[in-house]
Amino acid sequence: MEPSNAAKIINALGFQAIWWSVALWREASVPWVVIALVIYFFFYPCANKSTELKWVLLWTSLGVLMEFAFLKFSIIGYKDHSAFVPLWMVCLWVAFSATLNQSLSGLIQSKLLSFVLGAMGGPLSYWAAYRLEALYFPVSAERSLLILGVGWGLFLLFVSISRSFRKRKPGLRPVAPANR
Repeated sequence: MEPSNAAKIINALGFQAIWWSVALWREASVPWVVIALVIYFFFYPCANKSTELKWVLLWTSLGVLMEFAFLKFSIIGYKDHSAFVPLWMVCLWVAFSATLNQSLSGLIQSKLLSFVLGAMGGPLSYWAAYRLEALYFPVSAERSLLILGVGWGLFLLFVSISRSFRKRKPGLRPVAPANR
């Protein structure tokens, strides 16, 4: 069963709150973001929390790996973090990964739409973070944004493909909260 519309809205708003927190306050936001993520995973209704958590960890791991590649190939850079992906970005990846089966679940069913959304949405998010001085582009912004678009398009395409495998197994999709 798909999550209710209210659950999807809460999920999307939670991600936006975390995005703004880490973009504006970076490392200072990490304790509050971690608390918010723990509360979210504890209370969000889901048919199989352990499986959901495994998917979130898989996508987070792949996302952080992609982020590390962007960093190592000088596509992006973080102030005060020259060698590693900062903890606030890892938290953001956890939060984003938690939206993939929830608020973004309907949008990433189509493989083409997934690629297009990733290719457009990923670079826009990095551009906004750049404008807020959360990161910088070591080379030209245009080149960085193009590479980010390809990377993000491929990432969301992979998520869409992995979700199609997931749907073949019963009991792994989120459930709507019970009406009381």
